[in-house]
Amino acid sequence: MFSRRELLKTGAVGGTIALAGCAGNGNGNGNGNGNGNGNGNGVEQWQMATSVDGAPQFTIGVLFDEWLSSSGVVEDRVELQAVEAPGADAGYRFMDDGDVELAGPANISLELSPDEGPFEDGPIQNFDDVRQLFTHVSFQFGGMAVLADSEFETWSDLEGQTLSLGSRGSATAFPTEQLVDAEVGLDNVDVQWVDWADQGSALRGGEVDALSNLITNGEVLGGATQEFDATTDWRPINVTDAGRQHVEENLPYAEIVELDAGELGFETYTDEIVTMSMGYPIVGLSSLNDEIVYAITEAVDQNEEEIQERGDLMGYFGPEDRMFGELHPDIPVHLGVYEYLQDEGMWDDYDLTAPPEA
Repeated sequence: MFSRRELLKTGAVGGTIALAGCAGNGNGNGNGNGNGNGNGNGVEQWQMATSVDGAPQFTIGVLFDEWLSSSGVVEDRVELQAVEAPGADAGYRFMDDGDVELAGPANISLELSPDEGPFEDGPIQNFDDVRQLFTHVSFQFGGMAVLADSEFETWSDLEGQTLSLGSRGSATAFPTEQLVDAEVGLDNVDVQWVDWADQGSALRGGEVDALSNLITNGEVLGGATQEFDATTDWRPINVTDAGRQHVEENLPYAEIVELDAGELGFETYTDEIVTMSMGYPIVGLSSLNDEIVYAITEAVDQNEEEIQERGDLMGYFGPEDRMFGELHPDIPVHLGVYEYLQDEGMWDDYDLTAPPEA
């Protein structure tokens, strides 16, 4: 296992996001991609930005990092480190700035790139060079949770109240704002950005009146969500038909889903949850070594059972319809992924865009 350096966000939200005390280690003479990321013996050093510590995406990154390093499948080519970021979109900016090699933004973030939505004030500069590897997770969010004994029954009851929408740098931030605006009006509520791991205590302590619940892969509760359910008597305020229509018409690659809370593992509330869902591909720039990307893609595709034994959150690692079938159809895949899918006879199975390098 490798040591992990914490990535910190500086400056105003939506402005420049920087890596604290970090650049490429610069002492390499190996086959790096030009960013000084060799380690002196020909093995490249790659970092993958995840999310805040305690968030499922952070845990998934760490588990993948640990599996890849222990499996030895690419040990003579690359060492991968999962590192913390203030959220998926923040990590996407780190990658764009050249501070990390990989990131995990949502499909909607790719759709809105380079200069729409959350990127309007700070465009993605290298968007033409962004390449997809494979989808590694989906998240369900946006439906609100309130204390069971509260007076809030509907979205309109939340007017004038304080809502936590999760981590500010998360890819969920923009679509959740859009959903809240459609349901109750952003101007009618006080939006707070509380890290996923801290939302439950904020609700119980009266700092917020409602929070956006987070579910992973439509089937798993992350640690923070489990803790919230175990310590809080809560119930949902579900997405309405008006919210569904707004998502369908205005938020591409997001959808509204109905989930059974009891089947998911919730114990305090066990009926239907109606919420929003998005997929998250791992992305990197076109300059990443295509042989290494090929090897990582092959390793994940062919070691599903072994990877998923690492934890319940790893459900997207291995199933090809999830890995490749949920990628953004219009953003090029990396050359290494393209060549792997061609070699395995799977390229025509999916609606994907070939890289210009092919």
